[in-house]
Amino acid sequence: MSTIHLVTDSTAYLTEEAMASLQVHVVSLSVVYDNESYLDTQKDHYEFAEYLRHANPIPTTSQPTLTEFQDLYDRLTIDGSTVLSIHISSGLSGTYQVASMAAQSLKDRSIHVIDSWSTVGGLQIQVEYLRQLIDAGLPVEEVVSKALEMREKHKLLLLLDSLEFLHRGGRIGKAQSLFGSLLSIKPVLWLHNQGKVEVYDKIRTRRKAYGKIAEYVKENWELMGPLRIALSHIKAEAEVKEMQAMIQNAIPAASPTIHSAGSVIAVHTGPGSIAVSFQPLEV
Repeated sequence: MSTIHLVTDSTAYLTEEAMASLQVHVVSLSVVYDNESYLDTQKDHYEFAEYLRHANPIPTTSQPTLTEFQDLYDRLTIDGSTVLSIHISSGLSGTYQVASMAAQSLKDRSIHVIDSWSTVGGLQIQVEYLRQLIDAGLPVEEVVSKALEMREKHKLLLLLDSLEFLHRGGRIGKAQSLFGSLLSIKPVLWLHNQGKVEVYDKIRTRRKAYGKIAEYVKENWELMGPLRIALSHIKAEAEVKEMQAMIQNAIPAASPTIHSAGSVIAVHTGPGSIAVSFQPLEV
């Protein structure tokens, strides 16, 4: 039986301990500003979020290069091993497309690339699920099949202070950006329709948005059974803890974990944003 190597990208924002535990290789996206390019993994999450509050122009982001993926895939599969590579939604980044091109360039190797339709904590819990399946000794074809089945059940909701950063980054329409800013609405978005950013709801206060999200998570818990829930934030420690408490109050059996998201996602969502990701424990 050949080894199955697990690969993801930096927008899962895994700690060094998590990377070691999950035995996962990470390819980094980059942020570009002041005529310099920095790896997503190089920037301090909190300092960069504070920098973004006053940045003009807002930094841009870029996916890993084709060569980076080719070199990693070649190294991991040269002995006949398999690669299972899962990445940020293709609706948010070109990372999945570049990884797929790299796999095609090594078409005689066993390389499987998956579009997670998610990111941040949502990508992390999908990586955790893949590790669980690999460790169970399943053949790679079955691992991929189960991963795609789980992807259909996976959800990610995103609460922003405003739509300014998504609009300036070209991820959402201008009319919605102006609507959200002028009326001080707290937009709740979700990754829907194969991982594309869409409006889930428009709510007047952040606390009401927390309640709306907690209610949605509870509905899915009742529908799908126990969920793995991950909360991610951009410099919103107090707010994400309040969101965690609301979910736990709505679902006493839930144990949402909290993760800090980094620079690439911060560029597009802005400081103060919170993502709530969840999926069933098993399909």
